[in-house]
Amino acid sequence: MLVYTLVIVPLWASYLLRAYAWKVILGNHGLLGSVLDHIGLGNSSLSNILYSRTAIIITLTHIFTRS
Repeated sequence: MLVYTLVIVPLWASYLLRAYAWKVILGNHGLLGSVLDHIGLGNSSLSNILYSRTAIIITLTHIFTRS
């Protein structure tokens, strides 16, 4: 079980990093939120996209197509 864990855990690291990167990008104070605030759309419905179905589709599509 230890050997199995030592082999599998590093393989998960890239998936976790990609998911965390999208969380940073799509978060309220992330890259997308900052850009929307800068152009004056900070209070739009796009500023709270992090936990939406669209964010899940974007994130999972990126994770599964870049493997």
